[in-house]
Amino acid sequence: VTIGNLLDNVWFSQEAPPAAQGTARITVYKHVYGLSETDARVLLAKAGLIKQDSNTNCTLTDITNTGNGVWRGTYELNIPSITSGNTVSHTYTEDTSIANVDGYNLTTTVNGSADNSATVTVSYDDNSKTVTFTNIYTPCTKDVVIQKTNAEGTTSLAGAEFQLYKLGGDSSDKKLYYTISDTGDVSWSDEAANLTADADDESKFAVSSLPYGTYYLVETKAPDGYNKLTELVKIEVNSSGVTAMKYDTKTAYTVNEPGSGETAYTVKITNSP
Repeated sequence: VTIGNLLDNVWFSQEAPPAAQGTARITVYKHVYGLSETDARVLLAKAGLIKQDSNTNCTLTDITNTGNGVWRGTYELNIPSITSGNTVSHTYTEDTSIANVDGYNLTTTVNGSADNSATVTVSYDDNSKTVTFTNIYTPCTKDVVIQKTNAEGTTSLAGAEFQLYKLGGDSSDKKLYYTISDTGDVSWSDEAANLTADADDESKFAVSSLPYGTYYLVETKAPDGYNKLTELVKIEVNSSGVTAMKYDTKTAYTVNEPGSGETAYTVKITNSP
């Protein structure tokens, strides 16, 4: 570009300066909450974030525990050249086919708002942006009621005592017992604890919000006049419902599905005199 004034038939010219050049960076964090360390690391290694303009899966690095049960992976995009007055935009989307985990409900947020996609724009003057995807996992659960009956399943029996446990903790064979506090808070303890009978029907024992998995029921006391169970009861909870069977002989117990307006599956544990 030539600029100037005509003075005594002489042009003074000068080139306009080029637009300023700079660099920019987009940082994408993916937080995972509610999974074990092993499951969180596996999930973050798969990434599950798609950069839409190139339809590529963003590889997450620096996978770390940020505290409070949150695991984080990081993706950085360095933009080597950006001109003053221009912008660069990229859209990132959660791939739910990767993010979904069996046995868990998934809630996805972007920068704290319910969403699964974000467009990030940087410029010469605003050259560093951060976006945070958060995957919150809550266990899928079902309500279960243990009911004690006679051998025919026709008469409810009071006076039984049960313990329910799962295997886990810091070893695969460690027993963790279902416990419920006076305020209704559920926890799993390495100390054996009896289930609490229903105050209105002592043949029933409510086990609320039981996460999908395998559990074992032990009868520690039989109703008066009846024999105590000699086998464990294996209970499976999954997306299809609830099943129960004798651990050794594999004989199935009756499980009634929830009735209208109900949420609990009723497992009928029978006893013989």
